[in-house]
Amino acid sequence: MMDYAMAKEAVCNVIPGGDEIDARDVIQYLLMRGKLRTKDLAEATSTDARNEFRRMKAEAERHQASGETEEVVADDGVAMEPPAMNKSRSLEPANDSCSASQSDIIPLPVSSQLPQHQPQQQPQEQQPQNRYRHVALLFHYDGASYSGFAQNLPPSSSTSTSANTTSASATNDNSIERSLFAALTKSCLISSRKEANYSRAGRTDRGVSAWGQVVALNLRSAVPLGARLPGDGGEQYGREVTEADLPGGDDVPLDCWAPVRMKKKKNNKSKRGKEKSDPQSVINNNDDTSQPKPLLKRRQITELSYTRILNNILPPTIRILGWCPVTPSFSARFSCSDRTYRYHFIRRNLNLSAMDEALQKMVGRHDFRNLCKMNVEQVCNFERVIKSAKIVVATDAKRGSIDDAVSANGDDGNHQYHYHDTCHFEIIGQAFLWHQIRCIVSVLFMVGKGLESPDIVDHLLDVQTNPGKPSYPMADELPLVLHRCSYGGTDGGDRVPFRRSVRDLWRVACDLEKRWEEMTLAAARLRDGLDSLLIEATVTRGDLETYVREILEERRKKSRRTSHGNLLLTDRRDESTAGARDPSSVLPWGDALREIELRLGVRPTPEGQKEPLHIPLLQRSRGTTYEEKVASLNAASKDDSEETKKRRRERYEENIVRKRKTTEEDQAFYDHMLSQGGR
Repeated sequence: MMDYAMAKEAVCNVIPGGDEIDARDVIQYLLMRGKLRTKDLAEATSTDARNEFRRMKAEAERHQASGETEEVVADDGVAMEPPAMNKSRSLEPANDSCSASQSDIIPLPVSSQLPQHQPQQQPQEQQPQNRYRHVALLFHYDGASYSGFAQNLPPSSSTSTSANTTSASATNDNSIERSLFAALTKSCLISSRKEANYSRAGRTDRGVSAWGQVVALNLRSAVPLGARLPGDGGEQYGREVTEADLPGGDDVPLDCWAPVRMKKKKNNKSKRGKEKSDPQSVINNNDDTSQPKPLLKRRQITELSYTRILNNILPPTIRILGWCPVTPSFSARFSCSDRTYRYHFIRRNLNLSAMDEALQKMVGRHDFRNLCKMNVEQVCNFERVIKSAKIVVATDAKRGSIDDAVSANGDDGNHQYHYHDTCHFEIIGQAFLWHQIRCIVSVLFMVGKGLESPDIVDHLLDVQTNPGKPSYPMADELPLVLHRCSYGGTDGGDRVPFRRSVRDLWRVACDLEKRWEEMTLAAARLRDGLDSLLIEATVTRGDLETYVREILEERRKKSRRTSHGNLLLTDRRDESTAGARDPSSVLPWGDALREIELRLGVRPTPEGQKEPLHIPLLQRSRGTTYEEKVASLNAASKDDSEETKKRRRERYEENIVRKRKTTEEDQAFYDHMLSQGGR
């Protein structure tokens, strides 16, 4: 009995230059015809026999691809299985008039089966591709319930330890950007953040809100690629639609010839066995059927309502206000000409005149390294320009500036009727440093309470004399608001005119009215409680005297621990009438408050009874200077085992050393970016 190796050798001897594939084809051909005798090898190796086998093989593969299992009949009428249906077993020759002996049969090994071929895919109709356009979005958010604006993104390359830390922080991420990109992805307006060409105007911290935040990115357009404008004269089609031709709003339609999006054909059949037909078949006039062209149809296309789409998905604390198409080079960050911040506060006993005097000293170009959180890994220039700054007093009856408030009070320091007035700082500049606004407000509050003079600002801005920042806490983050991001041109016009619709603004206004009403009613309930205490609550004269003595004794103890004292240590009451007062007499709580303010100089505040002893800023401990921080980073070796120090050094080299440019290059860059805007 001949084995496979002997048969292969025999075939290769007959076929000059034959290989293993040729041997398999010949043997398989003989099996399919029911002849596998040694004397038939020469006949099977002829050119006609090999061509016939290839034809039968292709026919068998076609039947397998169509799912049919019908028999394939050879030229001599012998039925056989298709080659792809053969299993891993030895094939027996068919019984015919020329039956072979067992010694002439060559067993077919498993490895000699024909390879399985995948069915060829039929060419599909070409579908219109999505078009993306660069768009600026204007929106607001309430940052009280968020961890900040920026999303925690994994670094491009990091160690396993830092990667695990980033993964954990990303899981707990509750940023505004995360909610924004979740809505963009769900609405299919972007393919990915990496390809969106994304930029933001400002990066607010935890708890900080914004009413005029701006981001720019590429969003999907309703006008697909391949759309063409109507032709001129006798031509049916004109030139292809470009980004400059796209609608500038969702209320202005574009007349164009747009590709028709075809429905996918289904391979299933109806109950009667008839194949379902596609009512929207594409007629291809191109001779090359392998690349069909979509059908163009005359349409009036309006742009997607980005505002409405995103507001239907975003949480109620984040709302899109409008959008504007912008140039491809536009950056929400570098193309911004002005940023306006507002910090709200309650007036109480603050000296607004002294605060305004200190605030005006900051207007202009100054080095604010003592009025910010110094981040040497990201910033090397701490000079910023404040264009304007003022204090605005807002009450239920009027809204005015600090001059109106001072004239209303007679500038006599009596805030009896203005204790609960709401005020805010308004500071306008092109760019700000990290925590700059909150540090400025903290110093202004010290001036307003009389703990520092307005001249303290001059000392803090003199970085030659005071290179190190004094230690002091920042103001609270919740009252801070990024009020506006402006994109003004050199001619005074607006380079980015945002489109706002009545329907969208109506919905946003209703949401804000609802939240304002809830909070205002809550404030009214609290104010009613304060008023009821003033009228209905009473205390005894003896209890009042005891409280005053305890506060004075506590202040004296604090003053002994330091040479710097800012608290009133003596009772300022009228001694001539002190002995005539009966300790058991009763007086209203409102009268008691006025007497405590007269004798101790304090009123109830959110800080409670805590009265920290103030140390002048210039006499406090100083932080590390910029030069010392940079020297510390440069002293860190690249082989240092401390991962934190190594990462800080890498960020410093990446952001400061490698990207450092000359003054002329920076000026040319900002001039170009400030010229970009809406279309």
